Amino acid sequence: YGDKELKVSTLNRIKQNFRNALQENPALLPALVELTLRSALTFDASTRAGGPNGSLRFAALADGASGPVGLAGRAVEGVRKAMGIVGVSWADVMCFGGAVAVEV
Repeated sequence: YGDKELKVSTLNRIKQNFRNALQENPALLPALVELTLRSALTFDASTRAGGPNGSLRFAALADGASGPVGLAGRAVEGVRKAMGIVGVSWADVMCFGGAVAVEV
């Protein structure tokens, strides 16, 4: 990130890349929502640990990861690589993917 305009531009590009991916592969829609929800539901209120911190990327990108988590993980990684994102965490990109899937 840098100044405010650069942040807004980056976020808009992330969202548009997810919209394009969802248009190409509609099966990503429930997969992105599931990955984002699974990540968010790891939050433990008693310890204040977990939550959408990107820890699911290891399961989502593991060799042979299948099902919705694997599909969504590959999509998130694809968006990150295609954009050459620097300064935006895997967790942030994943959450934006889930938000775009809900918007669509």
